[in-house]
Amino acid sequence: MANGMHYLTLGMAVLVVTVGILKVAPIDPAHGFMVSKMNEYATVTPLRYIGIQLSGAGFRALIAVLEIAFGSLLAFGRNDWPVVSGFVVLAISTNGLLCQLALREAPADFVAPILIFVLIVVMIFGRNGLLGRRGKLHLS
Repeated sequence: MANGMHYLTLGMAVLVVTVGILKVAPIDPAHGFMVSKMNEYATVTPLRYIGIQLSGAGFRALIAVLEIAFGSLLAFGRNDWPVVSGFVVLAISTNGLLCQLALREAPADFVAPILIFVLIVVMIFGRNGLLGRRGKLHLS
C-alpha cells in the first residue's frame, strides 16, 4: 500500500506536467495567460546573469520542456529519479519566485508558488527522499 509521500509526489507530478503542457498547447484562456506571464518573466529571469538570454517564446518553451520531462520522471521514475527531478522542479519553482519578486507582483500571487515550493522541499527531503535514504542516491 502506498503512503502519503507517494500521493504527494504523484500529485506534484500531475501539477507540474499540466502546467508545462499549458505553456505550449493552445488551450485558452490558460495558454494566453501563460504566454503573457512568461514574456514578462523572460525579461527578469536570473538566467540572464549566467549568460542565457532567451526571448519570451524561447524561455516559455525551455521551461515547458523541463516541466514536462522532469514532471514525468517525478511520477514514473524508478529508484531515485523522483528525487533528482524534484531538484530540477525546485529550481524551476525558485526561478519563478525570483521572477515574481523582480516584477513586484501582488502578495496574493505568491501563495500558490510558495506552497508548491514547500511541498517540493518536503517531497525531496521527506521519508522517501534524501533523509530516508541517509543522503544516498542510486540512479542505476
